[in-house]
Amino acid sequence: QVACFARLGSGGRGILPMAHARRSIDAKIFAGEYYDAQQLAKTLFRRLCMQGQPARAAELVVETANKFCGTEAYELAADLGKDLVESWQTAQEEPSEEHFHSMEAILAGIPAHAAVAQKYALTQRALKWSTTSCPRGHPRLHRLAAQAYLDEEKYGRCQAHLVFCGDSPALVELVRQWRQRGYPDEGDLFSLRTLLIVMSLGDFKTAREFWTSMYPAASAAIGPPPPTGEDIAVSPSGAVGAAAVDPAQTSPARADGSASASSVELPNSAHSVLEEEPPEPLVQCGCFLLVALEARNLAFFRQVRAKYTLVIRRDCTFDKYLDEIEACFLDGRVQQAGLGALVSALLGGTQDDAQG
Repeated sequence: QVACFARLGSGGRGILPMAHARRSIDAKIFAGEYYDAQQLAKTLFRRLCMQGQPARAAELVVETANKFCGTEAYELAADLGKDLVESWQTAQEEPSEEHFHSMEAILAGIPAHAAVAQKYALTQRALKWSTTSCPRGHPRLHRLAAQAYLDEEKYGRCQAHLVFCGDSPALVELVRQWRQRGYPDEGDLFSLRTLLIVMSLGDFKTAREFWTSMYPAASAAIGPPPPTGEDIAVSPSGAVGAAAVDPAQTSPARADGSASASSVELPNSAHSVLEEEPPEPLVQCGCFLLVALEARNLAFFRQVRAKYTLVIRRDCTFDKYLDEIEACFLDGRVQQAGLGALVSALLGGTQDDAQG
């Protein structure tokens, strides 16, 4: 039957009609001859592409992949999807809704923990293809990869894709799930790490939305950064703010990593928001860093880093992201190494994903 698909006669004679070809594929699947069915589908798919019928070719792949998923032949379904992505790459097609729908339809049929190597090889191939129009990979495809990892509770890898999607509610949900797997005293580390990654990517809108959703009270209490030369202060009740401080009365950062204590006048609304439970030093740190970045205030940003050194030392990646933020967005020197390494790790290295 493969030979029948391969024969090309004058005017297209020798090509089995589409309906007949699909019946042949269905018959192979029904008989449990899944590999033969896949080879028939691959041959017909290539012929449709050669004849300039990409839409029908994509329809064939999606339909056949779904049938494979119905028989739990998930590896064959993902492998067909990879052929489809390769055809888009060969034809130099730009990502479109039709492409995304095809990818979504194929991946939707593959459950968590099934066809791991093939599934992530497919998503990585699709992300690489999409870099022709989106250098970091298209957000829709990052979202598909992120959801697949989330379904398998691989939270770190999910985060690595989700930060490119501009979806703060999804990031909040990810962190809340992830925190349940960590130690109780490390819960806020997941939040701050996510904030710093999103900030380092230059997506300040998503960073603000994410942090405000995670810590609404603390975020509501923070105003603009102080003028250069003024200090960060925390009221005795724990409310955070920025105000001028007499150097003679300013003590070093506390042992718990928070800024020095000092009386500070805040709006009544800020006091009422925070009077019940002051934010933890790590939350304070995130609030101040975000404000400093939004104001493009390098001096204040560096002051926050100095005041919250003990907080930042709790995770060895924090300094890396802070260095990236400072270099790229606060003093005008663009460094490609950090961001480039983050993106290439996602789009260039498929070995870890392929191995599950």
